[in-house]
Amino acid sequence: MNEEKQTVVAPAPAPPPRNPMLELVLLGVLFCIVAGVSVTVTWKIRSLRSRKPAPTPVVTTPSPDDEPTFVPDFSLIDKSGKPVTLADLKGQVWVANFFFTSCPAQCPAMNLRMGQVQRSLPVGAAAKLVSITVDPEKDSPEVLAEYATTYSGKDDRWLFLTGDKQAIIRLAIEGFKLSAGEDPNIHSTKLALVDRDGRIRGYFNSTDEKSVAELQEQLKELLKAN
Repeated sequence: MNEEKQTVVAPAPAPPPRNPMLELVLLGVLFCIVAGVSVTVTWKIRSLRSRKPAPTPVVTTPSPDDEPTFVPDFSLIDKSGKPVTLADLKGQVWVANFFFTSCPAQCPAMNLRMGQVQRSLPVGAAAKLVSITVDPEKDSPEVLAEYATTYSGKDDRWLFLTGDKQAIIRLAIEGFKLSAGEDPNIHSTKLALVDRDGRIRGYFNSTDEKSVAELQEQLKELLKAN
């Protein structure tokens, strides 16, 4: 009889010995990764929730119940060296802004809007544009005359004014209720609409097309009124 062959099965290898210290380190690393991801996700969710759409620029127009704000008298000099006072604007509807000629971005954009208002004025209208520099130490009448050619052309209804710096700052802050300071960069980019009697009728955001369009409409309405 043939002998029956027996299969010898090798014993399974013994598992490697556990290293409690290594396991603890790996567990700590895993915890840090999970915590970091959780913090990042939470921060992004909160950041997205906190983002709100930019508010629509609001036209600030005094209501009939508000106490009227009138521009105080002033004495400045235009680009031709001629003195200009509040009396010279009596009977005119005018738009005022504060700027300076070396302003790199916001002033050119603001004066382009002023140019838009200029082009919308009816022929022969009793209206003026008045741009007052907040850097009169540099913006002499000669500098203003050169600067004006870029924006107003030969239209003498657009005045570019300079003068005493402290007087201009007071006029901006106390007269027009707009920001201004020793640093020329500190100035408002709003356009102020003034009626024939020197009363401020509204402030308009020069960076917003709809606000400027509203300014043009209100200016035309004031021109129609006697």
